[in-house]
Amino acid sequence: MKKLLSFLILISIFFASCNSTRLPFTRTEKIRVFSQKAGAIIYNQDTIILNHKKKEFIFPENYNLILKVPKSKEPLNFSFIGEDSLVKDYVIIPKNLIPAYKDPIPDRSYSYATNLTPVILPSKDTIEVKTKSFKRPEKGSVYLNISLPHVNFYDFNIQNRERVTKNGFLGFSLGLDYYHSKNQFLNLSYSAIQDFFMVFPAPVDYEDVDLETFLWSKYFSLSNNHRMGRLTFGYGFSYAENNYNLPLTNREKYYAFGNVFSTYFQLSKAFHLGVVYRPTYYRPQLSDEYQYEHAISIDFMWKIRLK
Repeated sequence: MKKLLSFLILISIFFASCNSTRLPFTRTEKIRVFSQKAGAIIYNQDTIILNHKKKEFIFPENYNLILKVPKSKEPLNFSFIGEDSLVKDYVIIPKNLIPAYKDPIPDRSYSYATNLTPVILPSKDTIEVKTKSFKRPEKGSVYLNISLPHVNFYDFNIQNRERVTKNGFLGFSLGLDYYHSKNQFLNLSYSAIQDFFMVFPAPVDYEDVDLETFLWSKYFSLSNNHRMGRLTFGYGFSYAENNYNLPLTNREKYYAFGNVFSTYFQLSKAFHLGVVYRPTYYRPQLSDEYQYEHAISIDFMWKIRLK
């Protein structure tokens, strides 16, 4: 199981990175150029006008464009012409993405800075490549969350039965984030998880279905979350409907109240990888109503800004 989880995490990081032009060995790279003032970029003897956009990047109003350039170990040269007709020349020094290799692949293994702000850059003409942090959400921002809590671990204390501990795959979650401050947001989510024994959905013909134990859970959660760079962690309350089908029994369900705790790490502009821990303590429908249970999920989340 540990090897499988490590494999899944590595695969998720790889695919999240595939949207980035900073991967080694890709032939081209996209560079975003931002300016607080109107102007144009001269690149490869072509003059490209900066497009005006509002509420983008860090300025209330700004101009930007995307340059698609071939990767190279040679410096990248371009000029910025401001609205005052002054010309500023820039040289971008490439960085080797795989410096551990003694003989890296020429050109493709190098990368330029992918976010440039000519108006606020230092007066020096040489730009060193630095890792650009992801854009921080503003107060009042709203995000739609679509996630796959794909790897799930259960520990249920079913009434009149021994404690049932299982793990499995598959799940779906939908939620909303509302930033009530720059570094904190409220999250409201609906999630459904199960213990399917295969990593990917597939039709299964159970020969001894009456001898199998099935667990699945649906729950609402409301949490407050803190953002620290790429890392977010949250805490809140949950209301769950736990379902089970034990050997030689019919499907049963009960409701449970508890908490939810989560930690996520942002891997790309939209993709986050995290762990959700959901303990419950109170089950009003059952005679042994106060019992500790929990579900833990490894979650693959995409966030889409709505506002």
